Amino acid sequence: MNKSFLKFLTDFGPLVIFFYYYYDSGKDLRVAIPPFIIATIIALAIVWFLEKKIPKVPLLSGILITFSVQSSSITTSILVPIVGSGILSIENAFPITLGANIGTTITAVLASFAVDNSAGLTIALHHVFFNAIGVAIIYPIQFIRNIPVNLAKTLAVVTAKRRYVAILYVLVTFLLLPLLGVVLFN
Repeated sequence: MNKSFLKFLTDFGPLVIFFYYYYDSGKDLRVAIPPFIIATIIALAIVWFLEKKIPKVPLLSGILITFSVQSSSITTSILVPIVGSGILSIENAFPITLGANIGTTITAVLASFAVDNSAGLTIALHHVFFNAIGVAIIYPIQFIRNIPVNLAKTLAVVTAKRRYVAILYVLVTFLLLPLLGVVLFN
């Protein structure tokens, strides 16, 4: 796509959306402003995404794979043995995992179309924007990006030496912590 055309779309797209909803609703600003804000955030995210050093192919492939199978668990479960066998480094798998995290939110958007209520779509889009903006803000900062990668490498080294640590990790993370949350907040 031509960069000048993309710049034109990101500059004037939110305005077109604003005027469409403004005149369609009988000049009601309460109806026109929310789509304008969403379109502006999307336009800013597109411009920022294209100008910053975010690995577009791994991120988009994670989104597309997860969208097509509608499960981030499948995407990450496929990545684990690929990283474990050394075919793909954990640094290269991390953006795919982030893309899978965004892609799984698109499943919620699809599910919201099955209901006649706009509240479901609103919540699903908030979920998509929350994850996408989080990735766009956090991933380019190398110090923050390295935290989960280094934690994963440390856990791999520890579990290679002491296999029981892997079992403890799974039990604590997926059983005890959720159970503790249920007990504390109910």
